[in-house]
Order: sequence, then structure tokens, then C-alpha cells
Amino acid sequence: MAYLTIALVAVLLGAQHVLAADGVINEYNLKLTLVEPIPDTRQVAATATISFQVTTAVATIDLTLYWGSSLRTSQTNATDPTKPSVKDLGPVMSADSTTVGSATITQMPDPKTNTPLKIQATFTPTSTDTTFKASTTYNMVITYNTVLRKDMKGLFLQQINNKDGTTSNLIGTDLLPKYAREVFPYGEVSTTTPSITLNIVGPSSQTFTTLSSTTADSSNSSQNIITPITNPDFYGFAMGSRMAHLQPSNTAYTTKLNFYFRQDGNMDIYKQRVDFLANLYYQAENLVGFVHPLIKLSIILVPDLPKPTATLGIIYIRDDDYNSDYSSPLSEGRYRSLVVPVLHEYFRQFTEFSTQPSTWGDAWLSQAMATFLKYTLLNNNDSPFDFKTDMDVVARQMALAMDSTTANALQSSINNTATRAAIEATLMDPLKNLKGAYLLTMADLSFPAGTVLSTIQTFLKSNQQKAASSQAFFPALAAQVLITSSTNASDYTAAQNFNAWSTYMSYPQVTLSDFKSTSLVPKVILPKT
Repeated sequence: MAYLTIALVAVLLGAQHVLAADGVINEYNLKLTLVEPIPDTRQVAATATISFQVTTAVATIDLTLYWGSSLRTSQTNATDPTKPSVKDLGPVMSADSTTVGSATITQMPDPKTNTPLKIQATFTPTSTDTTFKASTTYNMVITYNTVLRKDMKGLFLQQINNKDGTTSNLIGTDLLPKYAREVFPYGEVSTTTPSITLNIVGPSSQTFTTLSSTTADSSNSSQNIITPITNPDFYGFAMGSRMAHLQPSNTAYTTKLNFYFRQDGNMDIYKQRVDFLANLYYQAENLVGFVHPLIKLSIILVPDLPKPTATLGIIYIRDDDYNSDYSSPLSEGRYRSLVVPVLHEYFRQFTEFSTQPSTWGDAWLSQAMATFLKYTLLNNNDSPFDFKTDMDVVARQMALAMDSTTANALQSSINNTATRAAIEATLMDPLKNLKGAYLLTMADLSFPAGTVLSTIQTFLKSNQQKAASSQAFFPALAAQVLITSSTNASDYTAAQNFNAWSTYMSYPQVTLSDFKSTSLVPKVILPKT
């Protein structure tokens, strides 16, 4: 059926079935089937730990947490099926050994009516310690709303038959990304005296860094936006996996929500990159008239594979809004080429395990970029869907990533440099062209007509055979933009952001002499804004 046209972008498979010890890629037999009906929801187990401490003697503290509208528990109360069961809450509260205290749940949460969870803690300080510390673990099942459009009728199931006889099932359905953001309790804290502050924090300061925060007191008398976020559903992803650091306060309570990003580089550069690519998204939406990709995207999650060989993600993209007949590789190519980098920044934050090194992220993005652009900017293939080739490329990329990881299950006591060199050689040439093609094509869409092409021509005359690297080409592009653009300030900033993006991740830069055979003119000529 034509409306089921989809494109494989990236999947990192369990490497034990991907690369043999001698470096030979296993053969995969792929088939794609449609399973009906599509489920309305998909559930993921999660745990939130709530803890607080009080240093002043007080009889009781009421802790109130409002849960996101997308969160529902799997089990229900025996007497009221609209409310969750007590056993979903796990251990109610446990105090440390230096205090005598207890805590009980005074109100069960009900997301349907926005009823919050309330916990009342009562304690009696000892003669030597006036601090009461207590915590509770809420074992919840997060339910994602998977219904993106009423006319989507199936669950995508890609079944891979491995050479050793095992089968890998890649299951997917449509998911609104904003629901994945709400994997934590949020809202206000209702207290007696003294007041307490609720902070939602990331799993580890070594893994995540605060990107943006909003703070407001209980009387709404002040609000401090530390780093503005225009649209949290798009820009920010709150990775808070547990509640912690409830500290006493002598003033009105404060609710603070933090946004996090991976510590892959400088925070300012990261923010510039995300902000710029987000703006590019909206520009593209205006240019070609399709719905914002993050709203229409189909994201596929593959759960329950063991670390460190767990599947990180597979993505299918539908183009049925932009192209009414659902069949043109040209229109699909335009759609897909615009979504790659922002999708990676957004998606990898909740698919990567915090213990995995950045090389896994490098490999994932490299493969996503390669697969997108192989089908789009660099060819006119009328049948762009080649699952067999994609799986081979993914396997090689995965092996390269794992070979640079000390905990590599496939790596012998002596590093096999010959195998790694062969894998790198396989990847090197296509990625050089692909990254440069993407960056320069997007730059050509962003700046006044002819700016990028004239910069390349000038650059090649004085820098023959030189790579389009951050040290040379993109500063030259920025200088050229200042000369040709009527809005120098904003375009110059955009050029600097291309510069930042060109330095991000560790794959090779494009050599401009290699770029001569690839047209810089988009296959769909779009009007300049």
C-alpha cells in the first residue's frame, strides 16, 4: 500500500549478532510486515525516588507531587478502578537510623483529574540529631500515547533473521516526543512550616548538565528564567530520573525545573547549535509547507536488549503530508534531509544509557547522516530503500564504536588494529562527502542565493585540496556572508553556528575537491525568505 512508504534511518543492533570475530559481516534476511491493530499506548517501567530532610523540629510535612498528564499506572485500586493501586507505590517511606519517624500516603494520585500524590511525614528528633531524613520510591509504569493520527492503522514490525538462527524483532509505533519528556513528577510542593524546596535533578552531574531552569516562588511574586526556553517540548528534555535534594527553607517554597544535555562539549556551543537548527526547522516548515517534523515523526524504540550491546534506536519517517501520493523519493528526500541533526540531539538523550561513552553517540549520528543522505542529496535512485545495505553499514559502524570502547565484548586482549583499520576504511569516504554535502546544502538554503557557491569557488582558488574544516572554510563563509547579506548580524551568527556544527562529532571533514561532482543546488528549488 502506497501510504505505508517508510524509510529506514538508523538502528544499532546487538553486536554479538553483527560482527564475527574475524570481522566478517553476518548476512541478514529482512522482511517488513504490518501488524494490526496499532496499540493506543506503550508502557515503559520507571522508578522515581523522593527524598527530603528537615533540620527544624516540626510535627508533620505534607509533600504534594503532581504527575504529568501522560503518566498513568498499570494497576488500579481494588475499590476504585480509576485510581492506582497502593502496591504501585513500593515502599512508602523509610527514615534513616538516627531518627524516629514515619510517613504515609494521604492521597493517591489520579492523573485523569489532576489529583496529586500526597505523602505526610511525621518525625520525632532524637536528642542528638534534629534532622529527619526520609525517602520513598515510586515504582511506576509510564504510559506513552502512541496515537499520532487516527488513520494510522498498524504497528510496524521489522523482523531480522540472524545468521545464528536467532531473530531480532524491531517494533515501532508513532510517538509524540513531548510525552517522553514527562518521565518525572512535577508541580508544586504544599508544606507547613518550615517550607521546603523541590529540585528535579538529573541522574548524575558527571553525565548531565543543566541547560535551562525556571524558578518561581509560591506567591508568584517573582520569576527568574535562568536560560530562556521558548518551547520546552522541542528545546528541552528533562532527564530527571529521581527526586532528590529537598532542602529546608525559611521563605516561601520554590519549584525548580531543570533541563539537561549530554556533556559532549561546551554548553554555549550546544545551545547555539540547538537554537540555530530549531530555527532552520521552522524556516524549512515555511519553505516547503509541511508539518513540523517533531510532531509528525514516527519514533521506534526497541526495548529489553542487554547492555552494552543494546539497541539504541530505529527511526521511520512518513512523508504523507508533504507529498500527497506518498511515493516520490524526491519529496521524501527533502523531508528527511532537514530532520537529521535536530532529531539526533533530541532523540539520543533518552535512548543512550548514561554509562555509554560518547563514541556510541558518534556512531549513531554518523550512521543516521549516512543513511539519510545516501538516499537523498547524493543520488536520484528511484528505489531508495535498501535494507540489506543499511544493515551492513550499521554493523560496521557499530563495530567501529565498540572497538574504541574498553568494555568491548568483541575486543581481544590485544587490540585488532587491522580489523579496525578495515572498518574505518569502509566508512571514511562516504562520510567525508555526506557531512559536507549536508552542511553546505543547508547553508545554501539559509544564506542569500549564491553566497555558499561563491565562497567555495574563492576558497578553492586559494586553498586547493583543503578540507572544509572549522579552521578554514566556515570562517571564510561567515566573512562572505557579512559582505553579501543585508542582515549581517543574524546571518553571521548562523554562519558561526555552521562552524560550530562542523566541529561537532569526530567524523572527517569534506574535501572540497571531492564536492565538485555533487550539485549544491537543491533538487527542489525553494524560494528564499
